[in-house]
Amino acid sequence: MRRQQIPWDGGYHLLFEHPRLMKDLLRGFVPREVLEEVDVEGMEWEKTDFYNDHFKKRDGDVLVKLRRRDGGDAYLWFLLEFQVRSERFMSVRVGTYIFWLYEHLMRTLGLGATGQLPPVFAMVFYHGAERWKAPEGLDGLIDLPHGSPLWAWQPQVKFWLLEEQRVDAQGVSGGENLASALIGLNQCRTGRDFALAIEHMGRVLSKDGDRELRRLLVEWIKIVLLKKHKVELSQQEIEPLLEGESVGLEHHVDAIVEDFKRMGREEGLERGLEQGLEQGLEKGLEKGRKEGRHAALMTVLEARFGASDDWEGVVEAVKGCDGVGEALRLASTAVDKEAFEAGLQALLDGGC
Repeated sequence: MRRQQIPWDGGYHLLFEHPRLMKDLLRGFVPREVLEEVDVEGMEWEKTDFYNDHFKKRDGDVLVKLRRRDGGDAYLWFLLEFQVRSERFMSVRVGTYIFWLYEHLMRTLGLGATGQLPPVFAMVFYHGAERWKAPEGLDGLIDLPHGSPLWAWQPQVKFWLLEEQRVDAQGVSGGENLASALIGLNQCRTGRDFALAIEHMGRVLSKDGDRELRRLLVEWIKIVLLKKHKVELSQQEIEPLLEGESVGLEHHVDAIVEDFKRMGREEGLERGLEQGLEQGLEKGLEKGRKEGRHAALMTVLEARFGASDDWEGVVEAVKGCDGVGEALRLASTAVDKEAFEAGLQALLDGGC
């Protein structure tokens, strides 16, 4: 059965365009030495449609300009990946985006002979359930032995990989990081964990007066609950959970848990139906193969020894002892009808 497609990427993209979520993501999950080089508070969003002439814009791309603490600019290229498996040549794609960015900056900023290009930090946010196995830099893709002098002339491209299903979301920033709370929500595997994750997100948001951010989160949680986990809650029922009012959660935690159990039963039924369909198909194919051999035996007998009412009895006899294949071989190789009948009698006497 075809599973319903969940619009993860569009909703996630909108969430991470919000300043607080992006800042919390950087503060909680980017290497500290990178953060020491830039001012997260002063980030500015940049358009990524400048490379449309080369490549269709993806909804999972976010480009942010950051001020460096020692002056100048730096760029963060943030890629959301919602693939099931890792992409082997991701570093090639990242490198392509970086060079297109540089071409754009050279045209728009008028960098002359003495101009310098800003540094770029590329981050891949991977949502897939399977572990990422692809190289995180071009050096893992280029066919050169370690220590080769040719390495000095190869492009150097790396990205920072964040595997959502592998990071420790609970241990980030003392539990006050909104990006961590969102990641923790997606790491839940039980209904009770899911309900508690929503309650935790409400506490993290309790000091934030940004109504637009709350609206985005409520809408996104509705998508997750209704589409992915099949939990039937209205927007009015979800909103109190993000207002820090635990009474709303207490009223709904049992319902959420029960919906998870129901989802498990439905998935079990679906798997059973799929398995039954596969088994039925296999049985049908096997039946078709047997009937095909029966028809083939009848055709060979009539072609070699002429039409006869006896042949139906022969087919029925060898069907009963699973000797159709051997009878077909005898019918094809016997020098005449008498030789076939002798071989058939020996086959039947031996119990096929």
